[in-house]
Amino acid sequence: MEYVALSHCWGKHPPTEDSPQFCTTDDNIQLRLKGFSFSKLPKTFQEAVRVTRELDIQYLWIDSLCIIQWNQEDWEHEAKLMEGVFASAYCTIAATSADDSEAGFLQRNVSNECVLVQDASGRRSFRKTYFMLDPNFPDRLLKSGEQRTMEFIHFLFENYSERDLTKETDRCVAISGLEASIARARGCRSRYGIFREYLHRNLLWQRPDGKKTQRIGYEPGSVPSWSWMAYGGGIQFMDILFGDVDWNNELRFNKKPKMEGRHALVTDIGAFRNCSLEQRDTSYAILDLDSNKAERGWIQYDIETSEDLHAERCVVVGRKYHWVERGLSNTKYYILVVRPTSVDAEYRRVGVGWIQSDYVVRERLNVRVV
Repeated sequence: MEYVALSHCWGKHPPTEDSPQFCTTDDNIQLRLKGFSFSKLPKTFQEAVRVTRELDIQYLWIDSLCIIQWNQEDWEHEAKLMEGVFASAYCTIAATSADDSEAGFLQRNVSNECVLVQDASGRRSFRKTYFMLDPNFPDRLLKSGEQRTMEFIHFLFENYSERDLTKETDRCVAISGLEASIARARGCRSRYGIFREYLHRNLLWQRPDGKKTQRIGYEPGSVPSWSWMAYGGGIQFMDILFGDVDWNNELRFNKKPKMEGRHALVTDIGAFRNCSLEQRDTSYAILDLDSNKAERGWIQYDIETSEDLHAERCVVVGRKYHWVERGLSNTKYYILVVRPTSVDAEYRRVGVGWIQSDYVVRERLNVRVV
């Protein structure tokens, strides 16, 4: 069956259960099934119908009409199918110029015959978009090579993290179908935007503007602190050259999250030594206590900052070796900064950064980061 899908913005004043506007709800679903007048549709929906008719296609899928709103059971069921809905559509109308469902998107006010598209990321964005437009996506990732696949995943998540969702708790749901498709194509597991195949690089995310973020109000224990999906706002991944780091193979997902009650990382943790913190703009420099406070690393906190580095702990995600004279090495650790929870041998992420290896000592084995 051929159909068109509409991707649209709900706007700054989206419908609510008390003011549902033109949505399908438990109260009106029987009326919706009997049909409704074209004139009652908001302008963006009307224009989507016009485009669908011009394509000589009979069916149009619109989320606010095809998913029962404020019905958690229906939402959870349909959200898992969302990637398939858009992937299987004859085409998707991306109403990006419409601020809400009343704005419409067919009206144009362009004075020039052509539009110059300026994009700071240039060919990188167009190359990554090509992956998405490929009819064989995501299977095409199998032929793209490990580095390009990793770069695409980072591009996808960085782009997605900037999107405004009507409900912030949908952050981990709206992309779950696409994430699952990529994981199947690559033959690996994924948890909340972290792929096992790219576990270490996926964990090294931070805020692009250096500002603090906030935890999203999910059910307690559902989305782990080490996932960028647990927080609001945009993210970017640390820019680390491919093949330049020796990753920590002891860092892994817990094997039975359902039995254990939550998703966790299993790893060793280290304590900081002989160093202190000093705030530098939006991040914190790690300073040597014995050599005129020379900089030995930095930390960017997610939410809560700290002035006492020795109260923190760290997870070594990877090691980068710098060879110096006489075969000696100066090792740089990429780290997650963690703090203990109220449960023994359990920690939560509070930041990310790097530090020279001389300033970290291993403290405990096989702890959990939740």
